[in-house]
Amino acid sequence: MEAVTDKGLLMMVTHSYNFINRKEFGPYNLDVSPVQIGIIPETFRQMDGVLRSLHPTHSVAAWGKDALEFITGHEKLEAAGEGTPYYRFARADGKILMIGCDLEACTMVHEAEWEAQVPYLDIHFDPDWGRAALYYDDKAELIRIDYKNIPGCSHGFVKCQPGLIEAGCLNKISLNKETSYLADAACLLYYLVNRLREDPYILLERESTDCYQCMEAFKRSDNLQK
Repeated sequence: MEAVTDKGLLMMVTHSYNFINRKEFGPYNLDVSPVQIGIIPETFRQMDGVLRSLHPTHSVAAWGKDALEFITGHEKLEAAGEGTPYYRFARADGKILMIGCDLEACTMVHEAEWEAQVPYLDIHFDPDWGRAALYYDDKAELIRIDYKNIPGCSHGFVKCQPGLIEAGCLNKISLNKETSYLADAACLLYYLVNRLREDPYILLERESTDCYQCMEAFKRSDNLQK
């Protein structure tokens, strides 16, 4: 925050995965639903001045200039795609910092899948969780929403790293002696959307036995080619 200042914008993913069949999670409440993807975004969402989107499964938190504008209405949209915080961030000269991790944890790659309209967007990564979610809106009213498309497998995202580095979209850096990555969001998105239009399955793992989305996507593709 000190580096960005309130004249800039700091945004983090705060996914909570409050799908309707995950009864132990209950309805999404932006103030109390814990982040399921790490202590850094969980700490960030609770800091003074940080705003969190109402998306009940794939929320984001933002602080700084235009934070409210970036997150407003996210719950009415798919997790990624046109109009979402990821879409807006990539078009606002945003930079992505992956601290101590690689692109397997980068949600912006899912944005590329949406914009390329890959043919497996509708395949849930865990059908048992369901496609619906409940959340409390800003008036404390309980709302149900059903999502057609849900972000899925990210195990294959690292395959795109060499190409992104060569294209100048991604830089490997050292941060507190940890290998990290810094990416230009717009460049990353442009590169990946074009690659996905050439080969829609490039980010999936054909040989995976623990990725439902991968298995179903290739099964569907193989059936279409018969």
